[in-house]
Amino acid sequence: MKQAIVIFLSAILSGCILPYPHNNWTSPQVSGRVTDGVTGFPIQGAEVYIKGDSSRKVTTNYEGYYEIPPKKDFDWFVFVCPGPCDAMSGNFVVVATHTGYGPEEEEVSGCIGHPSSVCNGRKEHADFILQKSI
Repeated sequence: MKQAIVIFLSAILSGCILPYPHNNWTSPQVSGRVTDGVTGFPIQGAEVYIKGDSSRKVTTNYEGYYEIPPKKDFDWFVFVCPGPCDAMSGNFVVVATHTGYGPEEEEVSGCIGHPSSVCNGRKEHADFILQKSI
């Protein structure tokens, strides 16, 4: 236990860890439209979510539009890079489903694990054309 406290205090004093509350952006805002592959009409009530995180599942409105808000995690400490720090980018798979249609997936990029405004407001776009299932 003493060793952990010494390491923690050394990190704070060396400037590698800054104790202040902040948000880590873990996924971008994603928006788009879901339409029928044959008619091109919007699909109302389609479910759209980021693969692996169905807790933030949204449904499309009557015009087929959806918006998944960005996700952020709250932390008390920031690990500061010794040199310039850029936001890490990651790829996310967005899934659209609706009863009577086969699911569709679209890969989008976004920012992860960076507490600055680099990712704040980052918006990605993913449209889906769903095909009727047989």
